[in-house]
Amino acid sequence: MEARWNSNRGSPGLQAALSRFPDKSLQIRQLLLARESFRGLCDDLAVADDALGRVDIYSADLREERRREYEELIDGLVQEIREFLT
Repeated sequence: MEARWNSNRGSPGLQAALSRFPDKSLQIRQLLLARESFRGLCDDLAVADDALGRVDIYSADLREERRREYEELIDGLVQEIREFLT
């Protein structure tokens, strides 16, 4: 799934990062412009957030497994973003 830019709110990656690190807004915006790898992490986070939000489409036997997978992925991405911000 491709992240789309919204000129009013910014990219989904920007929104995903800001939702977790609202006090780092300026630094996040600067890194998004300057570092492609950071931008990729934020975009991946937005896609993972979206996927987690849709986990209910899976059958009951897969739902919790997928939820855990997406939550683990999100936790890892958030940690990588945090490392950029410190």
